[in-house]
Amino acid sequence: MAIQIKNLSKSYGDHPVLTGFNAEFPEGKTTCIMGASGIGKTTLLRLMMGLEKPDGGEILGLAGKKLGAVFQEDRLCETLTAGANVRMVQRQPERSSREFAARMEEGFRRLGLEDCIRQKTSELSGGMRRRVALLRALLSEYDVLFLDEPFKGLDEKTREQVIAYTKESCRGRTVICVTHDREEALALGGEDRILELDYIV
Repeated sequence: MAIQIKNLSKSYGDHPVLTGFNAEFPEGKTTCIMGASGIGKTTLLRLMMGLEKPDGGEILGLAGKKLGAVFQEDRLCETLTAGANVRMVQRQPERSSREFAARMEEGFRRLGLEDCIRQKTSELSGGMRRRVALLRALLSEYDVLFLDEPFKGLDEKTREQVIAYTKESCRGRTVICVTHDREEALALGGEDRILELDYIV
């Protein structure tokens, strides 16, 4: 079932951020949201995740869905290792722990983090922390995944590597990604799956 947004409005004080916003996000596809800073991209994600309440309108198709997310902040537990942070999303029965561990180790390797599994996140660089936060979300049990600038702080070569792994991991899943970079949007979802907020808000 597609996610439908109908006449959504949200203001902060006297400042309207979204006004009569309408959109549809297809199931099993990646949609990238683009637009100028302050146009309402992150606000839209927060409304869809239920972290904020709209002033008007409705969001359909998310009831009962498991949501995963990468926020603009990494939101990692500083005192835990990178591996322990990722294992926080493991929900499978104990007999599946080996499978999860194998997927996790592959993810660390594919993201260029194979030497970081046992390091505390407080010791990692910003780009490494970003990749750990992303891997944690990708390995979570989600029906819909929200990504808010998931590749920020990565150099070009690393970003290409991370986007390729993300696209492969999310194939056939419903993903909504905020980005300022059109190349990222094209790589993830393609031209027909880019939503330009500044044209429709």
